[in-house]
Amino acid sequence: MGEEWRGGDTRIEQGGGQKIRILRKSLEKYKDMNNLIILYDVIFLGNEEQILRKFFTFFDGFRVVFSSESFCWPNRNLAPKYPLVNFGYRYLNSGIFMGFAPEIWNLISYKDVEENDDDQLYYTYLYLDEQIRLSLKMTLDSMSVLFQNLNGASNDVKLEISDEKSGTYFIYNFIYNTYPLVIHGNGPSKLHLNHLANYIDPLRIATVETQSTKMDLEKTNLPRLFLSIIIAKPIPFIREFFGNIRKLAYANELIDLYVYCNQKFMEKEVSDFVGNVNGRYRSLLYDKSNTEMGEREARAFSLKQSLLLGNDYLVMIDGDVHLNNSEALLLMVRTIKPKNLGIFAPLVGQLHKLFTNFWGAIASNGYYARSDNYLDIIDRKEMGTWNVPYIGSILVFAKEKLKSLSNAYYYDKKLDPDMSFCSFARDKGHFLYLDNNHYYGFLVVSEDVESSKVHPEMYQIFNNKELWEKRYIHPNYFAALNGSTPIVEICQDVYDFPLMSERFCAELIEECEYYGKWSDGKHKVFELLTDCFTYSFS
Repeated sequence: MGEEWRGGDTRIEQGGGQKIRILRKSLEKYKDMNNLIILYDVIFLGNEEQILRKFFTFFDGFRVVFSSESFCWPNRNLAPKYPLVNFGYRYLNSGIFMGFAPEIWNLISYKDVEENDDDQLYYTYLYLDEQIRLSLKMTLDSMSVLFQNLNGASNDVKLEISDEKSGTYFIYNFIYNTYPLVIHGNGPSKLHLNHLANYIDPLRIATVETQSTKMDLEKTNLPRLFLSIIIAKPIPFIREFFGNIRKLAYANELIDLYVYCNQKFMEKEVSDFVGNVNGRYRSLLYDKSNTEMGEREARAFSLKQSLLLGNDYLVMIDGDVHLNNSEALLLMVRTIKPKNLGIFAPLVGQLHKLFTNFWGAIASNGYYARSDNYLDIIDRKEMGTWNVPYIGSILVFAKEKLKSLSNAYYYDKKLDPDMSFCSFARDKGHFLYLDNNHYYGFLVVSEDVESSKVHPEMYQIFNNKELWEKRYIHPNYFAALNGSTPIVEICQDVYDFPLMSERFCAELIEECEYYGKWSDGKHKVFELLTDCFTYSFS
C-alpha cells in the first residue's frame, strides 16, 4: 500500500489496527454504493458469479458476513459472550469478510482505532454488541460455505481435483461438507496456504507445449546475467563442475561472472578455471581462499554487485551443483521471466537419493519436514512451479527483488546463510519457487570429503559413483566387460584389459608421492619393499 507497516506482527501477537485505517482511506469513495459488495484479504477459488450466488443464497437477509474459526482470538475471555451456533466454527475471524459497501463503511469507521490496536478485537466487540450486530445485519460463515480460514483447520480440509485433464483443484471441507470459494492463511498457516495454492495457482500446471518448446539461442532476446559461483565447503569433482559451467549455452558477453572460493586445497583448480575463462565474459571477479570475506558476505556481495551492474537476473550457484544440461541457463530465464517469479530454484538432487535442494514443508523447530507431495515432485510425477518454504544450492533472482533482499543473509546469524535467507523470505513475504518442469542437473554428495588428500575424488567411489567411474574407469572398460570390445592378449596368458584410466594412474602416483612415507627396505619395518602400500594412505 506504499506505507510503512506499524501494526505489529499479527502472526504471533495482537495488532493490525493499521489495516482498518488503510481500508477507511481506500473505501471512502465507495461508502454510498448500495450495489457494491466488497471482499477483503483473500485468495479466490471461484469467480465473481459463483461467490455472489453463494452469498445471496446462504446469507439472504444479511448485509455483512465474516469468516469464522475455532479460536477465540485475541481475548479468550470473550468466548462466553458469543452467540451459540448449532453447527460449525463459533468465533469471528476478521481475515475475510464481505458485505455491502454502506455497511462495510459503517463497520470500519464506527470508532477510532490506533495502528497497533488489534483489528480482530475491533470487529469482535462490534459483533458481540447485539444492537450493532442487528443494525448492520452481521453474521458468521460458521460452516465455511464461502470462507475458509486455515489456522487450526488445516486438517479439516483437503484438495480434490475437479478436472483431471486440466489439472483443476478445489478445496473441500469434509467436516462440514462444504466447498469454500475464498481461502485465508491466517496466523501461522501461511505456509500451508502456499502449499494449497500450488494446486490452485495456474502457474504450477505444466503443459506439453512448455516442456517441448525448443530453446531460442538467439542472443538478441537474452537478458543480462550475474553468475555467482560460491564454493564455501570442501566439494569433490570441482573440475567437472567447471566443465559444465563452460559448456552452458548462453551469450558470454551478457554474463558478469563472480567466483568465490574459501577452500585453500581447491584453489589450484579454481584458479585454473578463472585463468582459462579470463576475457570470455563481460566481467570477472575472483575472491580466492585468502580473502577475509566469509560465505555470508560473499552471497550478500553477489546481491549488491548484481544490482550495481544492472543485471536483469542473478544466478547464484554452489560448487556442488552440476548443470550437465547445457541449456540450463536458458531454461531458467525462460521459466522466471514470463511467470514473474522473483526468486526461484531449478530442482536438483543427489543421484539415486531423496536429498534435493528444496523442502516441501517445515517442522515446528524450523527445519526440514517432508510434505505429502515431496516424492512426487522429485520424481516428476507432478510437474510445475511450486511455492515452497526453502530452496538452496542454486537460486535465480529477478533484479526487482535484489534491493529488498540485501540483508537476508544477515537476518539470523545463528542460522547458516541459506537458512537465514529463506527465513527472511518467509517472514517478509517473498515467495520461494521451485521448478521441476525441466531437468537441469544434479547435486554432488559433498559430505565426508577428504580435504587432506591431494585428490579427494579418488575416495568418492561410493558417494559419487557415476562421477568416479567417468573420471577413473577406462573408457573401454564396460565395452570389454560386456564383450563388445575384444580383450587383446599381448603375449601368452597376458591380457591387456582396459581397467583404469590414465588419470587414475597419474593421480594414484601423486597421492603416493604426497603421502611420502616410503619403506627403506630394512628389517625394522613391516614393508620389506621400497615402495608405498595403498593401505597406508587410503
